[in-house]
Amino acid sequence: VDFEPDAARGSPGGTGLRATEKGAVYHQPGLVGQSAMFDGMQHLELPADTALEADRPWTIGLWVKPTGSLVGVLSKIEPTGDRRGFELIWAKGQLQINLVDRWVVSAIEVTTREPIKRSDWNHVVVSYDGSRRAAGLRVFGDGVELPLTVVRDSLQGPITNREPLRIGRRDSGLGFYGQLDE
Repeated sequence: VDFEPDAARGSPGGTGLRATEKGAVYHQPGLVGQSAMFDGMQHLELPADTALEADRPWTIGLWVKPTGSLVGVLSKIEPTGDRRGFELIWAKGQLQINLVDRWVVSAIEVTTREPIKRSDWNHVVVSYDGSRRAAGLRVFGDGVELPLTVVRDSLQGPITNREPLRIGRRDSGLGFYGQLDE
């Protein structure tokens, strides 16, 4: 995703995937050109066909500079029911990653053991090997692999859904406060 203002609106310019703004996303100088600034009320969306699957490897990386203690960084998750999908949450400096087929029953839930710094930019990468096991999930903060606490490790089904990939929001109740950059 390209966080340049014209790219987020789908205009020519920039080099990343095109996201749709939901609410007025602010733009400020970031680490790479412009960053997207969020106050919990807006987010960016990529199409619902953006692939994140339980049985295939994938990696997501971005720069985060949160100003809130509990914020939804990224999600592609159903807001109700089984809550099938993927979410990345910042909780008091720790990262929580959930891959869900049916919440609690068939899910991977991990958190980083130690908080990472909050007052500055952090490069966060989540890498998954497609094994449906918590051991196949690796999380990096500023280039260092972070030890994880496994809360759940019972994923058996798919995590695909018809929800868009939301940047800066978990669902209607947990927005992002701070800046994100590619």
